[in-house]
Amino acid sequence: MNTLRELMAALPKAELHLHLEGSVMPLTLIELAAKNNIVLPEYAKPLDLYEFDKDLAAFLNVYNLVCESIVDHQDFERVTYECLANCHMNGARYVELFFSPQAHFKYGVSYATCLNGVVAGKNRAFEDLGIECQLIPGVNREKPADENLAFLHTILNTQRDQVVGIGLDYYENPFPPELHLETFQLAKEQGLRLTAHAGEAGPAENVQKSVDILGCERIDHGYHIVDSPDMLAEFSKGDIVFTVCPSTTTITTHWHDLADPQHAIKRMVEGGLKVMINSDDPPMMGTDLANEYVLLVEQMGFSLSDIKAFILNGVDAAWISEDKKAYWHKEWAKEIDDLFSKYTTNVQSNLAQSNSGGLVNHDQ
Repeated sequence: MNTLRELMAALPKAELHLHLEGSVMPLTLIELAAKNNIVLPEYAKPLDLYEFDKDLAAFLNVYNLVCESIVDHQDFERVTYECLANCHMNGARYVELFFSPQAHFKYGVSYATCLNGVVAGKNRAFEDLGIECQLIPGVNREKPADENLAFLHTILNTQRDQVVGIGLDYYENPFPPELHLETFQLAKEQGLRLTAHAGEAGPAENVQKSVDILGCERIDHGYHIVDSPDMLAEFSKGDIVFTVCPSTTTITTHWHDLADPQHAIKRMVEGGLKVMINSDDPPMMGTDLANEYVLLVEQMGFSLSDIKAFILNGVDAAWISEDKKAYWHKEWAKEIDDLFSKYTTNVQSNLAQSNSGGLVNHDQ
């Protein structure tokens, strides 16, 4: 283990902010579009399909094109398996996977088709790779409140052992969290866990409302909380974990430079918030989970001890039993320390070789 990339890929991790449809690789999109007679924009190379202006609205246009191309049980099974296989390659042991059933409804795809295909894919990934996964249907905040309530009833009336909670996503403005209070209240009453995208393209108050009004247990993104010193101080005293995504900030927010000491994630950590690291929509953002951790060190200046803390925050934030949390805390912490030790030893050895005229490993 000679490189930082190898270290970050080897570390045990949870991924709690990952969108299924945003994880579809461009070659898979091309094949699914051909299979399902979907016309794609012109492109010279597959990655061109994921070129878009740096804002959330442009990203969602691409995201919806991918949703249109995923049609039947086999499609959902395939993209889920491929998504989790990529997670596995990047060290994720446990994933809570968002998927967007409402984005498929307008193309005539039922919730049952989405769910059954996703469950088949996640079960096969567990059998082949040992990666654990639970599911979070995303609630589209742009939809009318009564439509989202009806969607929740569909979720509740369908077999849901694998569905652990719901999330609130899509464009924040002008769709504040409180519009969907009834949906979130019922979900909580029925035993589902709650999270929400907030403070990404919307104001800091959306973070507060998501927690205080909707009852969310964690926040996805949350960057604009740094605009409110009072709120930052308040949340530093609590247990709310923020599922941040470094590469996404360079595209959907005004914090385009990860090396900026005033970057939101940097300020969130310095302000005492509990954050954990995710890849969001990896191929669309030009990243993967291991790369997000590399960026934390190489561009944002975080230490290996910070990395360990972020990983263990992910265990704290996961919707699993307290016994499993305690076990993973102990086992993962030991494994992380062992991997850090091996990496440090190898780096020191390489430096010694360099200083004595030996081969130099430039990728550290």
